[in-house]
Amino acid sequence: MLTPNNSILGILYKYCYQNFILRCVLLSLLKLSKSKVGFRFITVEAYAVALGFYMKNNFITRVSDKKLIEKLDIIKKQDPERCFNIYLDLKDMKKE
Repeated sequence: MLTPNNSILGILYKYCYQNFILRCVLLSLLKLSKSKVGFRFITVEAYAVALGFYMKNNFITRVSDKKLIEKLDIIKKQDPERCFNIYLDLKDMKKE
């Protein structure tokens, strides 16, 4: 069980359920992508139980997974560690 005194994968409890870390990473990558380094997409293999977090943050699922996403509630109960490949297009991000 997650408590305020421990962490998940080195992420402090107070940030685990917020968009803080993701936002910082994405803004850093966006800033870096405008320099001499070029990249456009961030890809993630997300567990079914965490997919909502990524979808809320504008990640996109593959077209082949669209029908599975419609049954996500069932999948979360039956196989919470089922993975989905998702991506974020940095070109579509607005600089905050």
